[in-house]
Amino acid sequence: MNGIDKGNNGSNFSATAGGTLVARVINADGSIAYESDKKHNLVLYGGIEKHLNNGTASWGGWVYCCRYCRVGSGNTPNFTTPAGTYSQSGTTVTRDTGAVDFVAGDVGATIKFSTGEEAYIVTYTNATTVEVRETATVAATTIVLWLTNQTALETPITNTSSNTGSGRTTDFVDASSTATFIHSFPAEVSAQTYNEVGYSQDAADDLFSRIVLPSTINVGIGQQLQTEYVLTMGFNGQYGTTGTHPITQVVDGWPYSYTLSSIVHSGTDFTVNFDIDHHYSVGDIINISNAVMPEVVVTSISSDANEFTVISAAVHLLEAGDSVVITGASVGGYNASWTVASVTDTTTFVVTETSNFGAATGGTVRETPFPYFNDEWVIDTIPTANSITITDATIDNVLTDAVSGDLEGDPSATAVFEGEEILGYPWNSGSDVWGIFDLVNSYGLGIYTTNGQPDMAGLGTNANAQAPQVISTQDKVTTIDLANHSWGFDSTFTIAEANSQTIRGWLGYSAGRTDDKLCLAVKYDQNQRKDSGFTLRMGWRFSLRPELA
Repeated sequence: MNGIDKGNNGSNFSATAGGTLVARVINADGSIAYESDKKHNLVLYGGIEKHLNNGTASWGGWVYCCRYCRVGSGNTPNFTTPAGTYSQSGTTVTRDTGAVDFVAGDVGATIKFSTGEEAYIVTYTNATTVEVRETATVAATTIVLWLTNQTALETPITNTSSNTGSGRTTDFVDASSTATFIHSFPAEVSAQTYNEVGYSQDAADDLFSRIVLPSTINVGIGQQLQTEYVLTMGFNGQYGTTGTHPITQVVDGWPYSYTLSSIVHSGTDFTVNFDIDHHYSVGDIINISNAVMPEVVVTSISSDANEFTVISAAVHLLEAGDSVVITGASVGGYNASWTVASVTDTTTFVVTETSNFGAATGGTVRETPFPYFNDEWVIDTIPTANSITITDATIDNVLTDAVSGDLEGDPSATAVFEGEEILGYPWNSGSDVWGIFDLVNSYGLGIYTTNGQPDMAGLGTNANAQAPQVISTQDKVTTIDLANHSWGFDSTFTIAEANSQTIRGWLGYSAGRTDDKLCLAVKYDQNQRKDSGFTLRMGWRFSLRPELA
């Protein structure tokens, strides 16, 4: 992955945080007097920022975002539905109809259009206009304004850290990236009513999430309030930890670049000849650039006050409008780049020019640039170790060869997050619960060859699935971007090993992991090649977003 700009140009992926709550009233004998319907929460950006700021410490994980449960009597919903229609152009959202004004306090709230687009408000402009973080074009439609800028309960009453759920000392331990938090409040000494629930790292912190209960809960003397909150994290809006996630990745120095010695066209196909043996297979995708057509010997050049005429010794294959370069002519004025004005016949063309350089002989002419081969192609056959052949179904009247050029393979790859605690975080250094933020802290590189993992030959010595081998030294930079609620990671690995022409991917994992808890596997669509001793730079940006139900 490209580590340039701390991941801005590398992989970008996001996790969506959502959750549901059930509240209960527990009698003194432990029986359940009342249980509410399940209610969805709203994760708040203040809590996300707290998590990002603490993400480099072992106590900054998702467990601690929900360590405290806080309850109150406020019943204002987590969203509003302003009448009227709204549109977005670029980063500007405008109220088109309706009378509900934007206000300065809307900064930090999130607009969700009825068509599904979401826009986080960063600047209040005026009553009808705000600036948002996301860039989009949205036609006028209705919106829901989610109050993701809340920091506290509306009317707080009390809190507790008495947590007996699965999220108490572990983090996202099941296959769906969920953690359960069960908080039990002390028995009431006087009758109490509750309408809202919130979660935070500490009792006085900004809330990580807020839930408005479906209806008021009445807790009598001697009864207890119990809350059960299930927090779920999903990559790119997809809950669950395993599988393929559509993020873009590029590795500095890959794909490997070849210099072409020639391209020979033969009717329905063309053969590309390399300067060295290549690593490609039939079906691979390659990209040709800077193809240069052969030079044609110039027999003579004549000129008058308005133009000059070039006669070549062989067919020139030029057309009006083509760019050409003349070199080595006996009169230096002609040795430059020109545009063909007209073609007289297959060996004669005319260039408009008023300099009237006079008669000349010798030299060569060729089209430049020559775009015909500069494209993406699929390899059909491999005649020799240093050539490939491509069937060309788009042949037009330009049939020629090329004498040089550049070629690279396709670096397309799929990033796959595998393991159980994909968004977890270790409670302490002795825990076997690892997560995406632990990858930031201590990242190793290795390969998998067993246990159903991809064969990634070419990146170090093969290691089994339980203990991937660290094969490089690391220089890393992490950057917290609170404005975008994201974490950027940029790392450089110095790798010394033999040449390889069969690289199919690489795998990153939390250093110190003891089992298959987490890995980020990058799987290439086709083999990549590298030279001995190289530097791998990889970067990604991880963004956190509330799920807007």
